[in-house]
Order: sequence, then structure tokens, then C-alpha cells
Amino acid sequence: MVEYFAELFKAENGEMDEVISCINSRAQPEDNIQLVRPLSIEEVRVASAFVAGHLITDNIMLAYEAYHFFKRKTRGKVGVAALKVDMSKAYDRVEWGFLRAVLMAVGSYCTRKGATADDPLSPYLFLLVAEGLSSLIDQRMRMGFLHGISVARNAPPISHLLFVDDYFLFLRANSMESQQMRTILDVYSAALGQRINFDKSMVCFSTNVSQNDRHDVVNTLGISEGDTTGKYLGLPSLVSRKKKVILGYLKDNILSRVRSWNSRFMSRAGREVLLKNVLQAMLCYAMMVFLLPVGLCADIESILNKYWWTGTVGNGTGLRWKSWSRLCVPKEKGGLGFRRIREMNLALLGKHVWHLLSRPESLVARVYKSRYYPNSSLFEANIGNNPSFIWRGIMEAKNVIQFGFRRCVGDGRNTVIGIDHWLTGAEDPHVSTELHESIRSAHVNSLLNEECSGWDIECVNDIFNERDADIILNIPLSMRKPHDVWVWNGEPKAAGINKTSFYGLSLCCCLMDVHGTAFSKCARNDMVWKGIPFASSNVTDMSLSFLNNWRSAQETGGEIMDDRHESCS
Repeated sequence: MVEYFAELFKAENGEMDEVISCINSRAQPEDNIQLVRPLSIEEVRVASAFVAGHLITDNIMLAYEAYHFFKRKTRGKVGVAALKVDMSKAYDRVEWGFLRAVLMAVGSYCTRKGATADDPLSPYLFLLVAEGLSSLIDQRMRMGFLHGISVARNAPPISHLLFVDDYFLFLRANSMESQQMRTILDVYSAALGQRINFDKSMVCFSTNVSQNDRHDVVNTLGISEGDTTGKYLGLPSLVSRKKKVILGYLKDNILSRVRSWNSRFMSRAGREVLLKNVLQAMLCYAMMVFLLPVGLCADIESILNKYWWTGTVGNGTGLRWKSWSRLCVPKEKGGLGFRRIREMNLALLGKHVWHLLSRPESLVARVYKSRYYPNSSLFEANIGNNPSFIWRGIMEAKNVIQFGFRRCVGDGRNTVIGIDHWLTGAEDPHVSTELHESIRSAHVNSLLNEECSGWDIECVNDIFNERDADIILNIPLSMRKPHDVWVWNGEPKAAGINKTSFYGLSLCCCLMDVHGTAFSKCARNDMVWKGIPFASSNVTDMSLSFLNNWRSAQETGGEIMDDRHESCS
């Protein structure tokens, strides 16, 4: 045992020239000057550990589509394989010499001091180390030795998905590519000083790979065949027909957390804080990727409602005086402002709709477009043939929030007259005029004057009806002629869909269900604390009304009499 760990943490200075030569320089001298200067108070205030435009869910969505492709690929001579690599003590075996060489290769400033294990910079330095593996794979892809996988025709190939120490590598299931991948792993581990844990690493294959090809790949890589469709970054890599069973761990986590609070005496205010900030927040990560089954949402809401009214779960005692849907009504409408699980799920999935629209150049957007809507826009896309579980959720969210999107006209080159939602400021953003197909499929820039500085008034009035022409001519145009961008209705900047907009969407869905009327963009605290004048008589009247209802409920065997005081309505 002692010899094993002594050998495991033994420093090894391997040959790193091949890895370093693949890394392209990115940092400029001015970037290094900015990095070494003292931090300002403003930089500390706005500091973030996340890279703008990059989401952890992008990796999950790509991995899910890859595994879904493995399951549905039953024909064809070319089979594919996915390799899940586990590194032994990934954080502890990084050689400082290799890290320093990577920093110099990318053109970054490099200090002579090392980073201790508890240094906040350590995780970020490990990301730089993984750049070596990524560069090696990209080099073999350019040389034609590796091909990765393409989930659809004309889809960009996916060769690897790296997230800190989680490595997913994709290759064709043949001896040549498996030998190339084994060489890459050997070179990388030798240069880095790390060791691959072959016992924990595994490889899986698409359905059309023969048994002989599987044996050849397994023997070449030295890794056993296994099921890699477990959990990736904390979420299931593949969801079958038994969705409620596979995602049932969310309900179990909620139950476990609630039962740990059963013995604690908490006020209603304390339970409200726990429900909103702990229990409902536990579901957000999974709801950012998957559309939870309706039955699972109902079970979780039943647990939350039970805990709110009784302070415990599982003993079968206590009355629930109101349904969960009534408690989810905003506070200014008489509810408590809890969130419906289904509506919150759709709101979080709607952010993926926004990212697919606003970042069409990203890898995840290009993969999904090639797979599900290669010849149309996202708004014209449908479920399609044999879709993945994630795509079904995105389509459900698109159908709910698509009316909140608007196309902000810049130069008008990427906005189609009869298809896109570009009539900003109108309740219906579509063009209502009956148009000829040639005009319907034309771009908005054809409606501008010769200098492209404004609208061609005569042309607009001649083509469109009075309603459309009036709206179009009132759309302001920028002299800078920026590109057309998607914006969320009501947001002055194309900064995306923020939490206020999505919370308004969630409340709107909730009130449509409870009251049959739409309500959105409510400033809850302002309306609760500033919109209602405080008076001691109001508090007294409300207290008396509550006591009267309570006595009536006791006398009638539990029926609640809705006998509100006139001044309390």
C-alpha cells in the first residue's frame, strides 16, 4: 500500500515537446500587462468564475446528443465509440514544469513561484493543463487520423468534451483510430506526469459495431467495455422511457432534505425561506437541461405543500388549507410567491432557446441546427423523427416563450419579412398583410432606401396594410447599421433573457392557471410594501377575519368559511 502511493505521487518529468508544439499562442503582450497590474475595486466587485457565453449545460447537451446518436445508429459500416477517461489523482499529479511550459506556449505571463493546493488559482491552472490534450486531439483531427462523431449530416464533428478532470473522447471504432487515441493519451500523460486509471476508465460503442471490432478497440486501448451512460457532470447521460424513475432521485433528494428538518421547530417565515432558497433551488440544475415529467412535478409540489402547512412529511397528519397553485400566486395577488415547478422548468429551458438563437456560431447551436432544423429557423422547427429527451424539452419551452422574442432590426440583412418576429412594440410581432411569396421570403433590408439610412416610405405604404405600415415606419434605425439581433420583449438591450423576464413568464403561467388572467413584470416587493398603505385598522380587521374563519372551520368540522371582512377585500 505504501509503495503504491509513493509511486503514485512520484514526480515524473516526461517529454513534453510534442504536446507544447500543438498549443497555439493566444495571449498578447498587452494582455499580460493587464494581468500583472494591481486589481482595482471595480474588478473585484464584478469578478466572476464563469466565462461569458459558456455554460456547463452545453457539455451536458452535447454529451446527451452523442449518446442518443449511439443508440439510434443501428446501420452503416462505420461504427463509433465513446471513451471515458479517469485520471489517477488528477489534481495532485500535475507537474509544475509542464504547466509553466503551457503558460509560455499560450504567450501568458509566468511566475517562478508555484501554486499550493489551497491556492484559489489551482483549478484554473488545471484548465490550462487540459489545453495540451485538446491541442493533441485537434492536431490529429486536422491530419485526418481522427474523425470524431457527427450526430447528423453536415453536423460539426465532436472529438472530445473536457470539463476540468472529466474527459469524454469520441472516435471511430476501428484499430487505426483507437491506436491514435492510445498514443495521444500516452504522450499526454507522460508529459503531464499523470497516469490513466485503466480500471475505472471504460469505452462504449454504437449499436452497429460488430463484436470483433469491439474486441480490437478494447485490446488496443487497454480499457474494458462498459456502460458510460451513467451520470455526466451530475446529470443522467441518457434518459429512457422510464423518465420518472430515472429522474426520481430529485424527489428523493427533496424528501431526504425535508426529513432532516422534521425535528426542528420553525416558524412559517422560516419554512418559506427554506422552501424558496433551498428546496426549490435544488431542482434548478436538472431543470436547466431536462423537462421533468408532470407526475414528478406534482409529487414534488405535494411534498413542498405538505411541509409548508404541517412542518413535517410522512406522518400523515395536518390540514393543507390551500392548494399549492394558490400559494404560488404572487404576494400582491394574495398568494405567497412560491414557484410552480413546471413553469419554472419551462422558464429555465427557455434560456436554451435564447442561447440557440443568440449564439448560432456556438458548437451546441450548430449541432442542434444540423440535427433538428437544418433548412429552417428555430421557430419553424418541430419535434422531428426520433428526437432526444432534451430536444423535446426545448420544443416545449419554445412553444411557450416564442411570443416574447423580437427581432431587433439593424441592417436588416438577416431578418425575413414574413417569417421573423420583427414588429417591435406590437402585441403581435408578425406581419399581418397577405404577401406574395417573393416578398414574404425577402429580407427587411429590401424595405430601406438607397442609402440604407431609413425606410422607403413609398415602398412600405404600397406593400403593407395600414397597421403594418404604421408600425414599420415607427421602428427606429441606427446610423451605425449593426447586425440584426434577437431581444426579449420589454428589454431595451439585447442582453438576453434575464431572471426578471423569466420570472414574469412563470408568474404569468401561474396566474393563467389560477385566475385565468395574465399577469407579468410585477415588482413584488414594491407592490407589497409600498403599494399597500399601512394602517393599524387593516391589521386588526384582518386578524378578526382570520379568527372568525378559524372558529367557523372548527364548528363545521374542517370546512373553511370564506367570510372575509369587507374592509379586507
